[in-house]
Amino acid sequence: MRDIDAEDELTLTLGRWAWLAIAAGLAFWCTLLYGLANLIDLLVWMYRGAL
Repeated sequence: MRDIDAEDELTLTLGRWAWLAIAAGLAFWCTLLYGLANLIDLLVWMYRGAL
């Protein structure tokens, strides 16, 4: 196994940040969609209550 040089270290660091960014993006979109679904559910509930 060869030694890890500076270029490999940079690649590994960027790879870790890329996975972190992907995970953060997924969490953001899941949270946004979940909130939107709850908002729609609330509006439907309010609409049904008004009838």
